[in-house]
Amino acid sequence: TIRTEMQKVGFGPADVQQGWSLVLRACSAPQASTGFTPDAGPVADATQKIAAWQSTMFLRTRPALRRLHPAQHAFVFEGAVSDPRTPKVVAVALFLDRLDALESSPDRKSTRKADHAALATLDHRGVTKEQRKEAKALVHLVETTAAPEVTDAAPISDERTAALTELHAWVQDWTESARAVITRRDHLIRLGVGKRRSRVAPSPQPVATPNAPTVQALPAASNGAVSGALALPAHHA
Repeated sequence: TIRTEMQKVGFGPADVQQGWSLVLRACSAPQASTGFTPDAGPVADATQKIAAWQSTMFLRTRPALRRLHPAQHAFVFEGAVSDPRTPKVVAVALFLDRLDALESSPDRKSTRKADHAALATLDHRGVTKEQRKEAKALVHLVETTAAPEVTDAAPISDERTAALTELHAWVQDWTESARAVITRRDHLIRLGVGKRRSRVAPSPQPVATPNAPTVQALPAASNGAVSGALALPAHHA
């Protein structure tokens, strides 16, 4: 539904491809050199474990869902999850979020029984709740660990500045375009451009009272009588 609405403002597969290209270009642009060694420390260790988890669990998940639960396979592996250019931490985070959606997302209430059957298949193949919980903890560690403090860093390169500027312009363009055609709040929230409303108790609605029935005058016959009623002659002075 979101994709159909976005097509009205010209957003198509080429624009998705362009967005990912800009992300990867910004990530790979030269950065200021620091004394931080990415191959050491808890973040590096978690990143390596996530990569190993992906290589194992994706292989267990993909063929099982593709053969036995094709609809769930399409949902879980759509887009960035199956794109080899996606950073492994991002791919695993999206993968875990989509498995959570199979389990309890309100948007998938109509397919809940089939979704749970797919999760049962994955559990049998070794992709258990415990495994998913451990992977979530690794992803959380990578996402929440503060970057090392940089002192006397060189200015950001012109190439990186240009890449980040172009990526920011792409995000702004399609964010404003989405708000122009997508009106459902839940869809905007899924896109990351909407906020959830705070829950406020609804005010009581006034009780509607029926209006008094309208009495229409009945046409008079030629002799002065009205159908269903007595017509009394008028008294004239």
